[in-house]
Amino acid sequence: MVGSYLGLQEERYRLELQRNLVDALDEMVQKYTTAHLEGLISAYVLREYQLQLANARADVPVIEYNIVRFGNTLHALLNENPGPVKPGRPFMEMPYKGIISANVPSSVLKNRPDVLAAEQNVRQSNAGIGVQTSFFFPTINLTGPVGQGSTSLSNLFNSPTSYWQYSGGFQMPIVNLGQFGAIKSAKAQYYSDFYNYQQTIRDAFASVDTDLSAHQKYTDSLDQMQMFFETTQQRLDNEAVRFQEGLVPYPSVLNLRVTKDQAGIQTAQTKYNQMMSIVRLYQDLGGGYAVNNNEDVHDLGDGHRFGDLF
Repeated sequence: MVGSYLGLQEERYRLELQRNLVDALDEMVQKYTTAHLEGLISAYVLREYQLQLANARADVPVIEYNIVRFGNTLHALLNENPGPVKPGRPFMEMPYKGIISANVPSSVLKNRPDVLAAEQNVRQSNAGIGVQTSFFFPTINLTGPVGQGSTSLSNLFNSPTSYWQYSGGFQMPIVNLGQFGAIKSAKAQYYSDFYNYQQTIRDAFASVDTDLSAHQKYTDSLDQMQMFFETTQQRLDNEAVRFQEGLVPYPSVLNLRVTKDQAGIQTAQTKYNQMMSIVRLYQDLGGGYAVNNNEDVHDLGDGHRFGDLF
């Protein structure tokens, strides 16, 4: 549901920028059509701007459809009839940093439904062997002091010998190799269940590692995109002043308007990807985060909640 809401808010913001882009390109085409008739520019240059305008206009109904689609999805998830969704907090005002809690312990992954099921299967087929599943579950922090992926987590996969090959790693528990001999001598069902459990927890840690990496990369990209957007906005403001003073022609201002709107659209799309990486992370953490049933929001830790974003 959170992903649908973020998609709705991003598309609403994008529609505003897309319409501004269409207006700017339409004005440019009108100006350059006159310039072409006066022999100041070639037909090729004019055609390029006409194609940009056509592409920008074609995106508008697609965005409008996405707004309806995301809105209907939200209503369906809430068991409501289709209809408009309240605007809520503007998309670009939603916080995107400081959402992921620091020092999240790996024990939260034990609440994932797939991990719980795999562990239960091992327990049921144990047949008195007495090997504890905790021996095979890394006890580390998934995130570091500021909510980024921890070194401990990356070392699970980057060390020369994988943790799940029974050696090496960061803060790994020492396993008695005699216990593995007991497993080998056990019935095939136990061995199969043990292998499945091992793969399940490995997949759980890998998915979180991937999510945290994606979040960091998208955050870095978003920081750069926002800087570019703000710089372009400042350039546009300066160029508008220069135009008023008669120092530059109006098409120069129009070109910067187009660049600014395009930068805004790219920034919004990057922010959506960045925020969706947070959603995927908390999904992959499974049941390891609390749910406030009274307000129907997910607790993000450190006082943060998904509801606070809206």
